[in-house]
Amino acid sequence: FPSHDKVAWIELRKKMIGASDAPIIMGESLIKTPYALWLEKIGQGEDTPVNYAMQRGIRLEERALKAFNDITGFDMAPEVVFSETIEWMMASLDGITKDRRHILEIKCPGKEDHAIALDGHVPKKYYAQLQHQMETIKLPKAYYFSYDGENGVIVEVYRDKEYIENMILEEQKFYNYIQDFISPPLCDRDYENKDSEGIS
Repeated sequence: FPSHDKVAWIELRKKMIGASDAPIIMGESLIKTPYALWLEKIGQGEDTPVNYAMQRGIRLEERALKAFNDITGFDMAPEVVFSETIEWMMASLDGITKDRRHILEIKCPGKEDHAIALDGHVPKKYYAQLQHQMETIKLPKAYYFSYDGENGVIVEVYRDKEYIENMILEEQKFYNYIQDFISPPLCDRDYENKDSEGIS
C-alpha cells in the first residue's frame, strides 16, 4: 500500500497513530518528541531527514526479511494492518504470516543495539513499537529481528498487558491533541530545540 501512493500513505499516517509513533508518544524515542510529532500530524512540522542509519535500514530490509524467513521457515511479507477495536490505531508490519498468527519487526541497527539483541533483549526505544503492533492485530507475541547486514538474531517479544493499557491511554490523549489542535506538553528537548533555533 505505501509504495503505490506515497501521498495517500503520508496523509493516512497523519490521521492515525502508527507503531513507529508509539515510542515517541511514550517518551522513549531518542530522535523525536511528542510535540515534534504533533506538529507533523497537523501538517506544520518538518519531515525527519533521512540519515545514514535510515538509508542503511531501507537498503537492508528486504535482505533481512529473506534471512529471517530462511532461518525460521516462515513465509512472512510486509503488510499494513488496522485495529478492529480502536479507530485510530494502525501498524505497518515488516512481516506477517498468511494465517496472521505471527508478526515481525526488523531493525538493521548499529553495533550497540545489535549487541542488546544478541543478549536477548530489545532496545528500549523499540519496545513500544512492538507492543503497539501486537495490540493492533491482537497477538500474544512478536518477533524482533536485528540484522547487521550479514547475520541476524531473533528475539521473541511477548505482550505486556500493563504497558499496553498505559500506552493506549497515552496514545488516545495524543490523538485527541491532534483532533483538537491542542499542543501536547513540551519537554526539555523541545525548549533546547527552540533555543538552538533562536526562538525566544
